[in-house]
Amino acid sequence: MEQFLGNGVLIAEGADHRRQRKILNPSFSQAAVREMVPMFFDKAYELKDTLITLINDTSIETSPTPAVKGDVVPGARKIDVMRYLAQATLDVIGLAGFNYDFRSMSLTEGPNELAEAYRSMFQATQSIDTFAIAQAFIKPLRYLVS
Repeated sequence: MEQFLGNGVLIAEGADHRRQRKILNPSFSQAAVREMVPMFFDKAYELKDTLITLINDTSIETSPTPAVKGDVVPGARKIDVMRYLAQATLDVIGLAGFNYDFRSMSLTEGPNELAEAYRSMFQATQSIDTFAIAQAFIKPLRYLVS
């Protein structure tokens, strides 16, 4: 897993893990989390407003795929909720960790370059196949093109 994710706090063991956790602990103290609560609420309300706008404005595309025939409800719309939850998560991480608002949920502004890079990075990780995993663990396979 280290080859895929690096030697971060989720993967590290022993002394490395203890050192990383010690560095991160102040960021997750009760006081630090309490300071972030208003930001969580702000982004939750922004997500609610975005979803309501998507429900009411039929000119905005809400899902990359059409609804399955059996799921179609007259007057309803299919919304890719996971997309907007991911955008809200990115906005919260940006504000909490870097004091930067990606504004990735904005329906009026153009796409944020960093938010698009984040989205494409995670879309790429969803397409990893078993051969790519085998290449990570079996060195001679790395020289083969998939």
